[in-house]
Amino acid sequence: MLKFHFVFDEYETYGSYYDVFEAIECEILAKIDNVLTLYGGLSDDETRVLIKLARSDRKWLNPYKILPQHTASNVYAKLLTRGILKIEKSRERPRIKLYKNEKFKKAQRRYKIEDKVYFASNFSRFYFRFIAPNAEILSSGNIKSVKNIIINEFLEYASYGFEMVCAWYLRQEFNLSSEALSYWDKEVEIDMLFSVNGMMVAAEAKYKNKKVCKNVLNILLNKCQRLNIVPDFVYLFSKSGFSNELESMKNARLKLIDLEKISSILKE
Repeated sequence: MLKFHFVFDEYETYGSYYDVFEAIECEILAKIDNVLTLYGGLSDDETRVLIKLARSDRKWLNPYKILPQHTASNVYAKLLTRGILKIEKSRERPRIKLYKNEKFKKAQRRYKIEDKVYFASNFSRFYFRFIAPNAEILSSGNIKSVKNIIINEFLEYASYGFEMVCAWYLRQEFNLSSEALSYWDKEVEIDMLFSVNGMMVAAEAKYKNKKVCKNVLNILLNKCQRLNIVPDFVYLFSKSGFSNELESMKNARLKLIDLEKISSILKE
């Protein structure tokens, strides 16, 4: 099940479970003394940065909002060396002057193209999203309250993991070697956008407890239009299926990929 992958990709479990929250309680929360030692060698600043990134949009500059610049840079260097974090380079291009003496507005001059970072494993992101911030509560034995937090926030937490699985699906579908498929700039953000064999592919992934409707398709196409792109293929991924209207629109260009299709390719 994908839910288990979003948590236990590199963390060994010893029991068999049908429910991911039961697994989390038995394998992580109930063994908290041992679990807390897994990242015991990190400094307070390193832990703060990882907690910040686990709950943010992964933008590179986020840690600089909570730490002095020199400290944040040193922390990044250590975390990247340890292999806990990896860098996802922005594909945005610097703005080019239309003529030699063109002067940009102040806001344009101050704008910096920003990379993103991501956790090397789902478990490490889970740990710094839920375990590290609640370490004192868990150490006091109050497992139930933290489990409730995890249950209430799991849908939001799993959205990024789902996006990564969908990106993996597309890499298999198109035989891609590149890991970075997401695109973002100052104005537009698309879950997956890439060119292959002269064709442009755009995709969005939605991990929600409701069907994806036509509005999601319209928003994605609008984003592409703002980038002056006409995609040859549009992929929509959904945890909970698609509206009848979208299903009736499915064709050679529009691909609707549900949880069953994603799970089937992961088993191959």
